[in-house]
Amino acid sequence: MVLNTLKNSVKELEDALINAAYHNADLTKKPDTLRLSLKNKKVDSYKNTIVRNTTLIRKKMWELAKLGSEEPNQSHVLSLLNLSEDLGIAYSNKDTKQMLNLLNQIGKELNQVKEAPVAQQLDFRIPNLHPDIKEEVLADLKELSKCYQAECYRSAVIICGRILETILHRKYYEITGNDALEKSPGIGLGNLIAKLTEKNVKFDPGLTQQIHLINQVRISSVHKKQEPFYPTQMQAHAIILFTLDSVRKMF
Repeated sequence: MVLNTLKNSVKELEDALINAAYHNADLTKKPDTLRLSLKNKKVDSYKNTIVRNTTLIRKKMWELAKLGSEEPNQSHVLSLLNLSEDLGIAYSNKDTKQMLNLLNQIGKELNQVKEAPVAQQLDFRIPNLHPDIKEEVLADLKELSKCYQAECYRSAVIICGRILETILHRKYYEITGNDALEKSPGIGLGNLIAKLTEKNVKFDPGLTQQIHLINQVRISSVHKKQEPFYPTQMQAHAIILFTLDSVRKMF
């Protein structure tokens, strides 16, 4: 059902954006319910459709996480989650051209996702951790499990980012013999990936997507914004799944 809902919303949003552009609608201005002209009412109708469907797509996209824990859906679901985050950015910038481009990509990816029931049990066990980080990561996993069970979803997402940072710093040390924390204490996940790539460390494209998505949601959870971000249960569940999967793939 969620696939059909998303496909319909993508089509509605595309049509509304095209019509709004045709009528030179200023998307930076909110719809005005007091306008009386038929043309203005039509323009405001397009604006309302854009707001409603952009919000719905970004919210419902996380429900696909349950379909992405196994292949062949995983790569498509990861792409969709990242594309929906980019759609939110394009909407904030009122970039109609970019939104249409992203919707085209979203539509193609949605057509590749197969609806199927997938078990959603979270398994917090991670094998083969290096002794130098094993105790630290296991402590984080224990706290992560408690946060998730207590419905502290923002805290859970933040801990996921911390676990990935610990793992990537260890990976960097194994490759280079240098401790990135000493030279660049504030280095982020994206820069760590870039540094490892410079050292010819090959990352599976799906792994890079997972880390990027986790980092995006973590940043939204940590940094103060005009509208506070509170991850839903579905978002936290997906981020935990992808974090655990990322760690297992790296060790």
